[in-house]
Amino acid sequence: MSNPLGGWQQLLLQTHKSMVKGLHLQKEKLIEISKRCKNPFWKDVLLCFSIAKPITENSVSDVLSLDILNFSSLDDFPYYIQWKQGGVQSVSDLINKENMNFYKFEQF
Repeated sequence: MSNPLGGWQQLLLQTHKSMVKGLHLQKEKLIEISKRCKNPFWKDVLLCFSIAKPITENSVSDVLSLDILNFSSLDDFPYYIQWKQGGVQSVSDLINKENMNFYKFEQF
């Protein structure tokens, strides 16, 4: 963060941690996005979110609930939008509920 002691940064970290937990992106993805951000305000906001967001545990249910953007490059964002429009938002959306295997590419 360019100024971790700034007023709004401290306010966000102290009073809005519950809001940050609702983000579907992992800390690493927030940091990656912030590095590409040219606007200093939004860069700080994203870095602040990454600091306040707890690390997701590696349990099966936690991994299955992760947004697929966590596993794709920002360069592939148009593909992510296509997946989202097709109803695929989280890892669990890639799993066939009948046999608990990942769908084959052709099944999409």
